[in-house]
Amino acid sequence: METQIIPPIKSPTPKPLKMPRIYPAQLDPSCVLYYDFSEGPQLYDFSGHLNHGVINGATFVAKGRDGTALKFDGLDDYVDAGDISVAEKKIYTYVIWVSTTQVGGDKWLISEGSTTDNIPIVGIVNQFGLIRAYMRTDSNVDAQVLGSRQINDGKWYMLSMVVDNIKIRAYVNGKEEGNVNVPGGTLTLNTATISALRRATVSVHAQCTIDNAKMFNKALTANEILRLYEAGR
Repeated sequence: METQIIPPIKSPTPKPLKMPRIYPAQLDPSCVLYYDFSEGPQLYDFSGHLNHGVINGATFVAKGRDGTALKFDGLDDYVDAGDISVAEKKIYTYVIWVSTTQVGGDKWLISEGSTTDNIPIVGIVNQFGLIRAYMRTDSNVDAQVLGSRQINDGKWYMLSMVVDNIKIRAYVNGKEEGNVNVPGGTLTLNTATISALRRATVSVHAQCTIDNAKMFNKALTANEILRLYEAGR
């Protein structure tokens, strides 16, 4: 009787594991919006909160601060981020990387407003080449921080607005530019926009390139702002 030789059974080659994407919200649950501008044609919110953006006219460019970015023409381009209303409790943070050479005032870079009332608005503005962190409440009481460092020389700058229900603070590249008291009154908001201000209509568009936009539902500390800058520079 012949001995049957059975060939060894080969185990299937395991497929490489696909690493799951780490959302900022998994590391910091206070991050409620994060656009890294690396995806297209839609703008995905990688905070994990599904605040995906609708691109209106802006175009992707290959050379951003970190990979691709969105370029806005300053005429009618903007991103509609929907209703986030993160600023309503007056405890929040906006962070955005911007490159611009635009002159003139009232060029809104990241904002929240209302489609039913033109009065309440908050956001970071390019004001004649300086950062302006601005808030105006429902009762038409406003406050602003106007920085001193030039931000419209075409270089990349990380601009931040931090509100802790007591103070409004503005930062450029991780350094505080100044602070003022938070104005009294309520804030009623239902729109969030990149590179413009949306109220009943969309206006005051910014001509710029934007990368890595974030919103947090807490007031980041000075050290946290500096770490974000150091991580992204």
